[in-house]
Amino acid sequence: MQPKLRLIPTPEGDTIEYDGIALYSPQSPRRSAVRRALAAEILPRSIVYVPSPALGYGLTELIDSLPEGCLVLCHELDPTLATLFTPPHDDRVFWVLGDTVEDFLRTLDPHRLIRFRRVVRVTLSGGYRVAPERYGNAYEQIERTIRTSWQNRITTAAMGRLWFRNLIANLAHPGVRSIDSYAGSEKPWLVVGAGPSLDAVIPTVASIRDRVLLIAADTALAALDAHGITADVCVAVEAQSVNLDDITTTHRRPRTVFADTTAHPAFIRQFPVDGRYFFSSRFTDLAFLRRFEPVMPTFLPALGSVGVVAVEIATRLSDGPVFIAGLDFAYTAGKTHALGSPQHLAHLRSVFRLEPNPMFTLCVERRAIQATGKDGLRVLTNGVLTSYAESLRSIVADHPHRIFDLGSTGLPIGATALSREDCTLMIERCAVASERPLSAAGSAQPNDAGTYETRKAAFTDEIDLLKHAETAARAMADGRGNVSEYLTATSAVEYTYYDFPDLDTADRASRAFASRVAISAAYFREKISHAFEL
Repeated sequence: MQPKLRLIPTPEGDTIEYDGIALYSPQSPRRSAVRRALAAEILPRSIVYVPSPALGYGLTELIDSLPEGCLVLCHELDPTLATLFTPPHDDRVFWVLGDTVEDFLRTLDPHRLIRFRRVVRVTLSGGYRVAPERYGNAYEQIERTIRTSWQNRITTAAMGRLWFRNLIANLAHPGVRSIDSYAGSEKPWLVVGAGPSLDAVIPTVASIRDRVLLIAADTALAALDAHGITADVCVAVEAQSVNLDDITTTHRRPRTVFADTTAHPAFIRQFPVDGRYFFSSRFTDLAFLRRFEPVMPTFLPALGSVGVVAVEIATRLSDGPVFIAGLDFAYTAGKTHALGSPQHLAHLRSVFRLEPNPMFTLCVERRAIQATGKDGLRVLTNGVLTSYAESLRSIVADHPHRIFDLGSTGLPIGATALSREDCTLMIERCAVASERPLSAAGSAQPNDAGTYETRKAAFTDEIDLLKHAETAARAMADGRGNVSEYLTATSAVEYTYYDFPDLDTADRASRAFASRVAISAAYFREKISHAFEL
């Protein structure tokens, strides 16, 4: 049944009654909308979200009062109300009909989206009451996207140069093999993280250890070692040296590592050469990765969490069930990681008489979000951890009836809960007559990450691009360069300024920016020359 819409004339213009809902004041529809528009507190560089603009009253006044760097997003979910609205001709106004906010966000490429610092909701009509939950979800999606863009930008500014430096160092070794060439095992795979719930499921892990391929996040190695359990494979994604504690404090080390090409080389060197397998995260969409894709290991989406990456790899390299444990993405006050993990031991070492529980203090200081765990009880989490849980939830949804959770606490991720008894029965059903060696080195496998010679040739060409960019940038910095030539040369090697904090706001053609690009190009040219002895 079609909703009933009535346009009711007033001295100020029409007002609307929609399915019994008054969308404006019956006496002064225009004045009330204008009053709300002028009362809105809008800071510079905001996306102003206007749910259900209806007749557009107050929109002109809202646009005229916009601070610098703002835009207005008018969003209408109801097709009937949409016929009443005529978008103003203004480059700062976007008009979206239906559940297409994602399309709008895609039109704002990351470099433009990062210019906005917040989203502000300004309600000019009662039309939002037709679908308040859906409008609320759209607003939260915009807010979440802006927040994520800023988090990614901050991470890039802090880590961008290190990612590329590690990538160069890791690809300079002759024995680079992709994870796809890992011989592995036909046993079911068990992925273990270092979440607090690991302590409760350690007996289950120990009981099935010999009947599964145990793949552990680097942070979980020491916790497993504390119970006499050795993983078959370690997964590493951390670019900084902080995760060296994960391996140097572990006596029972696996022989095999699945490492991101951006992982810290010193961590990877803790494993034998024939046990190193690589993958590449799509942490950016720069031209460099597109150029080097033919000579790089298997690409995976940028998932952030080492535990989520481990599950993604397990689903790719195996056909049977994948069990998971210790992937919580949540904590309780006083306990953030499993017992025996480096994080737990570090907090124990910091205990003193006046601070008997530093871990509790840390949990309180974190900007925590309360959530309901798998067992229905309250847990604490944060924005980063919830984004990891969402990523894992997507993987679980893509592999229904294949991923099973041995834990009962932490954030829900959609996997089927499995008891110790049911897990044992499933493993018995999956038993196969013959198995390949667990620690196969893969030396007989083809090098599907390209040969050392092809990688060296690709990096030799990269040095030429860096020299050209450096020359053009120095000329620009000296005030004698050609802007077009400079922008073309430096755009080919965007990673030279990928980590600049002011990347999205600075004038790239300015002499100051060009001077920094020239220094960065020389830095990467030296790194490549040293790594490949060119």
